Amino acid sequence: MRRFALYSIIALNPVDSLRYNMKLVGVRNLKMTSTILPPQNIPEVQYSTLNGKALRNNVIPTLAEAKAVIPKECFVKNTALSLSYALLDLVATASCFFLGYKYILPIGFSAASLLAWIPYSIVTGTVAISMWVTAHECGHGAFSTNKKLQDFVGYVFHTFLLVPYFSWQRSHNIHHANTNHVVDGETHVPIVNSSSLKTKVLQKIFGSKIGNFIWGSSQIFLHLIFGWPAYLLTGKTGGYSRGVTNHFIPFPLTKPNNPAKELFGGVNQKIKVLASDVGIAGMLGGLYLLSKTIGLLPLLALYGGPLIVVNSWLVLYTWLQHTQTDIPHVDADEFSFIKGAFLTVDRPYEKILGGIVNFLHHDIGTTHGKWEHAAAYR
Repeated sequence: MRRFALYSIIALNPVDSLRYNMKLVGVRNLKMTSTILPPQNIPEVQYSTLNGKALRNNVIPTLAEAKAVIPKECFVKNTALSLSYALLDLVATASCFFLGYKYILPIGFSAASLLAWIPYSIVTGTVAISMWVTAHECGHGAFSTNKKLQDFVGYVFHTFLLVPYFSWQRSHNIHHANTNHVVDGETHVPIVNSSSLKTKVLQKIFGSKIGNFIWGSSQIFLHLIFGWPAYLLTGKTGGYSRGVTNHFIPFPLTKPNNPAKELFGGVNQKIKVLASDVGIAGMLGGLYLLSKTIGLLPLLALYGGPLIVVNSWLVLYTWLQHTQTDIPHVDADEFSFIKGAFLTVDRPYEKILGGIVNFLHHDIGTTHGKWEHAAAYR
């Protein structure tokens, strides 16, 4: 049996890269929790604050055993409550866009205006990801027992943020079914050897500390700014079995290593990809018409800036949930659905701005291992 883990602090592991850079700006003590017991000592692994908990050969509970300890009320969906949160998301996001249009757009575009536009993008994007998270819950079937209403809300919210709802729903469900599988995993699958080589080159040129810093900083920038579109367009960070994929095209861009694992394998899935494309095309058309009214630069400032922040939050959450120096990625010999579910890291964010961010984001940082179809906001 083979076990795959990420070893070095900055060179291969984005979490410690983030922590290292956060320390430079005064952000310290990012807390982490784990549900798996303490490990045997594995000296070649760089332990994180998890202290290697996920590396021990624990007895993983069965699916039925795990479900049995979850309170039954967690599976009772409250459509009215879900809609109230969705309405809050919509009103809060729309208010940010309105305030930007009303009070910041008249400032114009100069070097000094960045003092207003950058905070606007950060605040609006931080608020707007609440819509992303609600659509995520819809995609999981956690929003309502009314599937048509659930898909309507998810489709509208995700389309507004240029996310192909049904296409992503499919790939995300596959991701959860194969979490931390080193071949069949859909996202955040480590490529250790090439990363290690690139890091060693930087270390040789600039020295260990500066080389590691350059590698860590570049990975943070590339992941947060380009990671999400790269995943939608090419399946970046995914495993090898499905080939190169595109969420807007119902056929793989390259032949899957395992044809049975094709991302959009059935006719119904291909139709759903096209249905998602219709929404994205409509949204892009609307943005184009808006640009003809207010101008391209104002549109990019009002919508594009916050969208980058939304995507950055998304990548940050998922990246940190799936990556740590002592969180293993396993192959088919060791993998099971329930083991994959346990090999994720909950990271509480309730201390950021007194819990406001955590509230707006619906506790998404601590819910990756949440049972499929469990009710949202429980």
